[in-house]
Amino acid sequence: MLAFSEANLTQIILAVIGGVVTIQLTYIRKTSEKVHTLVNSSMGAQLKLVMELSDDKAAKDATPENIEAARLARAAYVEHQRKQAIVDSKER
Repeated sequence: MLAFSEANLTQIILAVIGGVVTIQLTYIRKTSEKVHTLVNSSMGAQLKLVMELSDDKAAKDATPENIEAARLARAAYVEHQRKQAIVDSKER
């Protein structure tokens, strides 16, 4: 029969808990990376849609407001794509 001191049992329990926490943190990190990728992808799609709709509206009704809205929408989309390219290059 094995005899363990209270200190030994505490060390064993802490080691097991540490292992479980490490596994959980790894899972959380991987899940958060997937969620972040999905959110960025969705954001890019929305910005592209807004840009295209703004361009279309400005083409049909070329008021200064519509032209400015189209310019701002395009700038937001281009900036998102630029930042996403930087993130994508770091993931490789």
